Amino acid sequence: MAGGCSGLTYEVGIAEGPHSGDTTIENNDTRVFVNEFSAQYINGMIVDWFSSMQESRFIFQNPNETGNCGCGISFSV
Repeated sequence: MAGGCSGLTYEVGIAEGPHSGDTTIENNDTRVFVNEFSAQYINGMIVDWFSSMQESRFIFQNPNETGNCGCGISFSV
């Protein structure tokens, strides 16, 4: 999705099902819906969950990134 200081942002939310044009990825009983525009920028990406006493967040390891912001929320390709 366009936005953030580096151009594109990761947006994670809960959805009951895919929207028109979404690609569905299924792994270990988890379904992820990705819109057609975004799929080209996240191909091969690994999403992990980090949790500590101070914070809990997703970590995105995207091989397509050419740069990102300090907080890790936005990226460029």
